[in-house]
Amino acid sequence: MTDPVFDLLSFQRYGFLYWKLHNLAFINQLENLTTELLDEFNEVEFARYILECAQKLTKFVIICSPQNLEEVKRKLEKSKMISKAAIVFKEDRKSEQRQLFDTIP
Repeated sequence: MTDPVFDLLSFQRYGFLYWKLHNLAFINQLENLTTELLDEFNEVEFARYILECAQKLTKFVIICSPQNLEEVKRKLEKSKMISKAAIVFKEDRKSEQRQLFDTIP
């Protein structure tokens, strides 16, 4: 018999529930954060977890490739933010290049 939580986490590929179940203590200490999103799903879900759980967050700078910017914005704007943090989105063409090189075998 398989564990239903494990099955859910495998399906979600480190989705929001995965991060929530880990109850990461440092999240409550975050005030200013800058992150670069290279992976479409896992990193966006972690950013969403931060937005919904980081109570002291005041500023969150999110850097991503121009091709993913609108989709990332759309996904994160649906978050139920726990703080009144300012979210700043920045385009970085270097992110696009790193993503390309990460996929080459």
